[in-house]
Amino acid sequence: EQLYAGELDLYEIEYRVRDSEGSWQWYYNRGTVVHRDEKGKPMAIGGISMDISSQFKRLLSMVEEKEKLEFIVHHSNEAIVVIELLEGKAGVVLDANRAAMDLFRQGPEAFGKQLPDFILKDEVVGKDGKLMKEVYEKGFGVAERSIRLDDGEELWLEFTLHSFTLTGENLMIAIIRDLTSGRQTEAALRESEKLYQTLFESAEDSIGLFTKDRKIRLLNSAMYEVLGYAREEYMELNLMEQLHPEDREQMAIMEQKLHKEGSMSMDYRVRHKAGHYLHMSSKNVVIPGDQDRDDLILSIIRDVSGIKKAIKDLEYAKERAIESDQLKSAFLANMSHEIRTPMNSIVGFSSLLGQK
Repeated sequence: EQLYAGELDLYEIEYRVRDSEGSWQWYYNRGTVVHRDEKGKPMAIGGISMDISSQFKRLLSMVEEKEKLEFIVHHSNEAIVVIELLEGKAGVVLDANRAAMDLFRQGPEAFGKQLPDFILKDEVVGKDGKLMKEVYEKGFGVAERSIRLDDGEELWLEFTLHSFTLTGENLMIAIIRDLTSGRQTEAALRESEKLYQTLFESAEDSIGLFTKDRKIRLLNSAMYEVLGYAREEYMELNLMEQLHPEDREQMAIMEQKLHKEGSMSMDYRVRHKAGHYLHMSSKNVVIPGDQDRDDLILSIIRDVSGIKKAIKDLEYAKERAIESDQLKSAFLANMSHEIRTPMNSIVGFSSLLGQK
């Protein structure tokens, strides 16, 4: 009617027609007046009519998929941001889920605006950054980066970026994972490892980690320095052969006890590089292996040669003191006898003289 009235030069319409099976099919119709009489009355109308059912169904399917995708995006725990690309550089924020807004401390007002400066100006993930260049060239890119927010908080983030085209627009989807807690844990572990390594190396006692057959897995410098060896020399030694021959049998017995009970202590002698023997006192504990790993043995060994020498010196001094005490007692007994014998004579004669 609008076409007849001259209000439209061209009409377009999408409509549905029931087919022979009773299903509704979509059609597209477009037409125009191709001839009018001298009074302007439409005399002939020409146009086209097309069956667009398949395209329309595909469009509906795309809408449904889009709705599903939007649901997934907006309910994801990972931060997701859709950004418009301007000449291959990150530009305006078109969409973001709640996780992204919470992560970057931004609200819905960020939509339609440029990315925050702490992202936009970053040399890796910013609009002129290395990652953006990679996305522009390859269509995707991944990078980990430390980002400091406007409030001063520092976050360690993993950026996964993909570029795509939709309705003629160049877009990019960014999936951001917050790795901060993991990085902090790693840093704490490294700090703890550094601390224990320092304690391990600075310990005066010898500390070693061995397999069940006494192959070396880990040891501190005190383990080989106390015996006068360099590390490379000590690693080549047969540890059983370094024991004093008289202690080897006892060591074998105690090793069996260790594997059976999980711990054992023993004093033994071990040969120094110079040839003399040192007295050692060791505490050994089995560390059970998890899953497919074998058990390990932790040995803490202390050089007690000085203590043994001090005890021996004390025992010798004690023996000398006892011997000296016995000599003194014998001397006093002898002197007492030697003095008492003439004294008896003197006392006797003095008594006789007194009677006269």
